[in-house]
Amino acid sequence: MGKNQAYKAMQRARLGSSSAGPEEIEDGMKRSTPHMGPDKLLVPKALPTSNPSQLSRFLSLSFLSSQQNSDDEEEQYYITKSELTANSLFLSVIVPGPNNPEHKIDVFLQPLIAELKHLWEVGVETYDLSQKQNFQMRASLLWTISDFPAYSMLSGWSTAGKLACLHCMEYSDAFSLPNGRKTSWFDNHRKFLPHNHPFRRNKNCFIKNKTISSQSPPIRYGKEILEHIKMLELRKVTEADADEINSNICKTSGCGWRKRSIFWDLPYWSTNLIRHNLDVMHIEKNVFENVFNTVMNIKGKTKDNFKAREDLTMFCRRKELEKNANGKYPKANYTLDKNGKQAVCEWVKNLKFPDGYVSNMGR
Repeated sequence: MGKNQAYKAMQRARLGSSSAGPEEIEDGMKRSTPHMGPDKLLVPKALPTSNPSQLSRFLSLSFLSSQQNSDDEEEQYYITKSELTANSLFLSVIVPGPNNPEHKIDVFLQPLIAELKHLWEVGVETYDLSQKQNFQMRASLLWTISDFPAYSMLSGWSTAGKLACLHCMEYSDAFSLPNGRKTSWFDNHRKFLPHNHPFRRNKNCFIKNKTISSQSPPIRYGKEILEHIKMLELRKVTEADADEINSNICKTSGCGWRKRSIFWDLPYWSTNLIRHNLDVMHIEKNVFENVFNTVMNIKGKTKDNFKAREDLTMFCRRKELEKNANGKYPKANYTLDKNGKQAVCEWVKNLKFPDGYVSNMGR
């Protein structure tokens, strides 16, 4: 039996239809045959979800969220062949659009969590090709990978406001900028440095005239976090009156927890050292755009504006960026002049990458 044949046999075993024909699976569902183009797969707009077990059959650690256009019933979704192969992708959950479920994503995750619990406690009979025999395979979820907003949806901890730092939590030193009117975490993490580090005593390079003597917040492990959530009596969003009860708890306790995540239902979740990972792709993109727009001094997009200079004068010692005798702010030395901007644009335009490695930057 070849690799692909073994994979198909496993899939038939999981679907409970090893004797079914190629067009039939259990519960009367028909296996659709999507149209496969030269390099793209046409994905149907909807899957039958009347039976929750039908959706739970699609098992993996990745989620696909699609948005439908109600004005165009013929709209379809395309995925390249290289991204959708039997050996690289299991589709676990489809969250229908057009609205973002936000913290109520747990409603859609219920079938997945149920099957993950079954895989841990009972397992599934699987064929071992090397030993040429079946065995009871058990599996666990190591962690989730998401961007920063999705971290809040999955974990239950709010990533907005002064408590957004995942390590500081309620020990956050974030503050609001009086002119920019945004939350700032500037100089919020010197407390993580060793106690004798010279940066702790530096009064010039961070918030002026400020030294740090406090210790870093304690590291909290899964069991401690779960006990804290239980103590607060937070509810899962699938429970009755969860929104109202959780909202009242957040207001009265002043904590950053917005719900009890459904992932805590997994019997091993509290013992995982790492439960959620941040996908740096989006973070790097946002940081790059802000830095690039500031260095290029792009009007309307640069972060070096009048309000930022006003706040800078209040919190930092940057004499070279303060108002001069004429009442004007001098140009920052980190912004490029016209020749510098042209040189950067020419360099980007002439960049060469392997085909498919990066989008057309010259455009």
